[in-house]
Amino acid sequence: MNIDPWNYTKEELRNWAYSVTDSIPDQDWNLSVANSGYEDLVLELASDPDCPNQKVMLGCLYMITGDMIFDRNDDERNTEIEGLLSQAENMENIEVRKWASESRNLIRNPDTFNYDYWCNRV
Repeated sequence: MNIDPWNYTKEELRNWAYSVTDSIPDQDWNLSVANSGYEDLVLELASDPDCPNQKVMLGCLYMITGDMIFDRNDDERNTEIEGLLSQAENMENIEVRKWASESRNLIRNPDTFNYDYWCNRV
């Protein structure tokens, strides 16, 4: 599937996520998705066991948290992520709930940040 990795719509992201592919559109795809403004969609895709790229979307959730730690002064972004974490805590998907729990722990203890764990999962 051909998708511009830095300029795509929600529908294009959804279509890519549900495509059966072994490749990501760009080496920085997780960074692109984490900063796309489509966090709710990423959470939806990461929690869907029928999504072929569920693990990639889960990695993007981790990148969202990791990126937030780098830019802690962005109150609007922090509020958005807080809402995302609240949604995730009530989802059935155990991996998504684990992400939410680990994210809350990282926010409380930012000195424990490990780049590879949070930002290099795709």
